[in-house]
Amino acid sequence: MKVIKDLNNFKYDKKSILLIGKFDGFHLGHNELIDRAISIKKETNLDIIVLSFYPNLFNIDEKYLMDSEEKKSYLESKNIDYYIEIPLDNKLCQILPNDFIREYICNLFHAKYLIEGTDFTFGKEAKGDINLLKKFSEEYGYLLEVVDKKFIDDIEISTQNIKSLITSGKIETANKLLGYNYSISGKVSKGSNLGTTINIPTLNIINDNKVLPLNGVYKTQTLIDGKLYDSITNVGNRPTFNYSKERVVETHLINFNELLYNKDVRTYFLQFIRPEIKFENQNQVKEQILKDIKFCGY
Repeated sequence: MKVIKDLNNFKYDKKSILLIGKFDGFHLGHNELIDRAISIKKETNLDIIVLSFYPNLFNIDEKYLMDSEEKKSYLESKNIDYYIEIPLDNKLCQILPNDFIREYICNLFHAKYLIEGTDFTFGKEAKGDINLLKKFSEEYGYLLEVVDKKFIDDIEISTQNIKSLITSGKIETANKLLGYNYSISGKVSKGSNLGTTINIPTLNIINDNKVLPLNGVYKTQTLIDGKLYDSITNVGNRPTFNYSKERVVETHLINFNELLYNKDVRTYFLQFIRPEIKFENQNQVKEQILKDIKFCGY
């Protein structure tokens, strides 16, 4: 898969199958678009191009379901030909919808097939939509395919719904809509070592770009050097000791005692166990964590 992050020198002169969107993080709804593109590729042998707008320069504090590397890995697993990732900036937001169709969809990417969801919008004031794409499809010679919204348990599969589920602790439902277990990855940083003092060491994982789950304790699994380890994870502000203004992610690996500072790890969230609690002393902390581990079946 070719990854393009600058369109200034990008040249493409073949017909393509084009998917465009913010793609904050891929979920089962997006998977429908990709599956349809793969099906068309089998029939036509055209390249699949995915154009994503990341990051959002108008909201630098925005949190995402996937970071750039995660999206790249996901699309590589789908055998996409081109992944193009450009920032959502003033140029894109001010371009007239008609100009976007002509300059990007037709002249730059030479789309033969354009596959989008029903709520896709583009151009200045987001006035470009599916109806406009349909209107100009014959003039510009592309075939528009619109994929309907998908639902699971009567919940619409959408990025905003998934974010809302994650931030309200409904991680199992969020995972259903994603089609995989939500994860947070990053380098292990040195923490307060409180866990070590009670013989329950934790990894402090730093990732400022991802949506954090609701404060509390979760049943998790953690990937280290290609191997999954059972774990439990606390997300929160550490109210008992060393209160942190910034929310932190602390993971305890079951039956694992190696030092992992500066190591890249990924923690997958499986189940919400309980809210974060302020305890009176270290003994209470240890007793509760041991109960949490037992509750998880570890």
